Amino acid sequence: MLQGNADEPNWMSLIDAIRQHLEMLSLKSEASTIYGYSTIARHVESHQLGKKAVQDVKPTDIQAYLHYVQKEKGLSSNTALKHFNLLSSVLGLLEQHGIINRNPTKSVISPKKVKHVPEYLTTAEAILILVRTKGSRMELPLALGLYTGMRRGELCGLLWEHLDFEHNTIRIKASRLNVGSAIIVKKPKTEASERMMNIVPELRAILLVEKAKQDNNKQILASEYNDDGYVICHNDGRAVRPNYLSEMFRAWFSRTENQDLHAVTPHELRHSFVALAIAAGVPLYEISQALGHGDIGITSRIYAHLLDKTHINATEGMASMLRNESRQT
Repeated sequence: MLQGNADEPNWMSLIDAIRQHLEMLSLKSEASTIYGYSTIARHVESHQLGKKAVQDVKPTDIQAYLHYVQKEKGLSSNTALKHFNLLSSVLGLLEQHGIINRNPTKSVISPKKVKHVPEYLTTAEAILILVRTKGSRMELPLALGLYTGMRRGELCGLLWEHLDFEHNTIRIKASRLNVGSAIIVKKPKTEASERMMNIVPELRAILLVEKAKQDNNKQILASEYNDDGYVICHNDGRAVRPNYLSEMFRAWFSRTENQDLHAVTPHELRHSFVALAIAAGVPLYEISQALGHGDIGITSRIYAHLLDKTHINATEGMASMLRNESRQT
C-alpha cells in the first residue's frame, strides 16, 4: 500500500492515489464495481482536484468538486455521494498510513442520499401490458420478468438448459452484465441468488412458443444461427445485451399506441412482482426467497413502502377482535 509519513511525505497527486487504491481493490472486487469506481476516477482526473498533491487537498476543494459534479455535470445526489465515499476511503487510508495529517472529507458536508421509491405495476396495469404484448417480441421478456421477479442480468443470462418443463422449474444460475462496452457472465450476486423458481402455466405457454420459434429459426438459418442457448435472444440466436434489453423496453413503451400504459423498466418488473405478491397475501419470507435475497430484512427494507399498507389489515384485524370481545362482555 501507499508508503510515507506526515513529516516527510511522498509527493503524490490525488488521482494517482485513487488509481493505486483501485489497483488494490481490483484484486478482490467485481469487475462491475471497479468499472464504477473508474468512472468516478475519470471525473476526478478531469477536475483540478485530481491534480492536487494529496497533502494539499482541503475540505473546500472537495466541497467545490461535489458542487461541480452535481451542478455542472448534472449527477444526482446519490451518485455524488458515491464520489464522496470513494474520496473518503482513499484519503482515509492516506491518513491511516501517515501520508496526510487529516482526512479532509471529515470536514465536508456529504451529499444526501435520496431514497428511491421504485415504480411498480398494479394488477390492472400488469394485465393490460400482458394483453398488449401478446405475440410481440416484448411478450417473453415482460412475462418472464413479471412472473419471476428476476433481475435484468438474470433475465439476460437465462439459458434453455436452466429450464425444466417436466417439473416446471427455472434454475437461476448466471447473470450477464454490461461493464462498460464489455459483457461479463457470472454467478448471481449471492449464494441465495442462485435459486429455483416455479414456472406458472401462463409463462410456460409463452416459453414453449418462444422455444418453437427459436428452433424454427435455427433450421432456417442453419450455420448462420448463433446457438448459444439463451432464452432471450435475437432472431439469429445472438444473446441480447442487458443494456439493449432496457432500450427495447423504452422503445416499446414510447410508441404512440402504448402511451396509455404504465411504462416500466426490466428492474421495475421485479418491483412489480413483489407488489403483486404482497397484494396477493404471499408471506414476505417466500417473496424474499423468490427474489434471491440472502436475508428477509433486505426485502423488508427495500419494500417497506408496500408492506406499510398491509399494516392496515393487521391493525383492523386486531381492533375488530377487540370490538367483538367487548360486545360480548
